[in-house]
Amino acid sequence: MEKAGQFKRTSDNYMQKLQLICRELGDPAANKITTKLLSDWVQVRLEKGQKPATIRRLAKSLSNVFSVLIDSGDYIGANPIKGLKLPTVKQPEMTYLDKRQIVDLLLAVESNEELSKIVAVCLATGSRWRETVTLKTSNLSPYRIRFTNTKTDKPRTVPISEELYNRIYPKKGTKVFSYDPQQELYDIMEELDLDLPKGQKAHVLRHTFASHFIMGGGDILTLRDILGHGDIKQTMTYAHLAPDHLSDAVRLNPLTTIGL
Repeated sequence: MEKAGQFKRTSDNYMQKLQLICRELGDPAANKITTKLLSDWVQVRLEKGQKPATIRRLAKSLSNVFSVLIDSGDYIGANPIKGLKLPTVKQPEMTYLDKRQIVDLLLAVESNEELSKIVAVCLATGSRWRETVTLKTSNLSPYRIRFTNTKTDKPRTVPISEELYNRIYPKKGTKVFSYDPQQELYDIMEELDLDLPKGQKAHVLRHTFASHFIMGGGDILTLRDILGHGDIKQTMTYAHLAPDHLSDAVRLNPLTTIGL
């Protein structure tokens, strides 16, 4: 039932996006949607202050519709999104906590048992905040967490220590955590004077896991699976933190290999 509800929410959200696009384009027939029409639509949205990332997501949704229509033979012609120039998305600054800051944070949340456990899970698994606070006992097994309420709707399983498993497994009820203490986390981070980019207060825990995983010599492909990234490009943003990042350029370049 939970999976069905999740699917319905996703499909409803998808339909709302498509209905919005149709209204803004003037509700044209599919064969009247041209790259020029879409280009004008993009420009109008940009002039209204719409974020490039939002425009790109909407364009992706429309592109998927055309792909289905073309594959089914219900639309003859090229996908108009293919030739559309979309605004580039400025990559947000990637921030993570260093070891001293991690210790400070763990000490600061220690008095709030629920918050302390959630922070521990995020730092131990790289999970998103929402994925973590919505965990149920059915998501736990010795010694693993199966995240099902994911951004991509694709579940993933991450191993955890026996100590963490015993610490978070609830004594009663079906929910692992009784409430969402996100505001308490924000308040504590303010008190610690952590200089974090806008919107990254909770997400910094995920970045911190990924960054320390790579700096410790972890494999980028393994990290992709742990984080549940759909595209390796997302994971590659952490690659420069690897201790031997690009060092093979010295060892494997042709001047070295031929002995010059």
